Amino acid sequence: MRSEIIRTSRLILRPFTVDDYKEMFSSWASDEEVTRFLTWSSHEDSSVTKLILSEWAGHYKEEDYLNWAVVYNEYNALIGNISAVSYDKDLKQVEIGYCYSRRYWGKGLATEALKAVIDFIFSHSDTIRIQAKHDVLNPASGRVMEKAGMRSEGVLRKASRNRRGIVDVAIYSILRDDWIS
Repeated sequence: MRSEIIRTSRLILRPFTVDDYKEMFSSWASDEEVTRFLTWSSHEDSSVTKLILSEWAGHYKEEDYLNWAVVYNEYNALIGNISAVSYDKDLKQVEIGYCYSRRYWGKGLATEALKAVIDFIFSHSDTIRIQAKHDVLNPASGRVMEKAGMRSEGVLRKASRNRRGIVDVAIYSILRDDWIS
């Protein structure tokens, strides 16, 4: 399973290229509000973004490297990122993470991308569980997960670290059986 191009009614999910660095930097990677609940700090300079994209580009030849640039068709704009942040082949479980430009929040685009990635993973692998987590102070991310068909499983207390420190996280999942029915 690799990061193939995925098309939805409004989006194209595709592998990143190093040339995406300027747009990624200006769209979301430099925005403190976007990165507030993430594990990484906003980029102070586009050279940081370029270095990260160079690293990511080198991983695309690897099996099971799932990382997509999210492009909004209407403006041909790079608006975000969605990826498998972990993949446990033994448990047949994938964890998804994502972030998007603040300009495109609240338009259903994150949900559309998450649904497409869920469909892709279940269609192209024997994965039985896909999960995602969010800082409990970021409930909008949980709404994205719910709208994509994931179910809340509760809160893991002090179970993750992000820019705010050690935090409580809400966990959501969808099982292959849920997806099929």
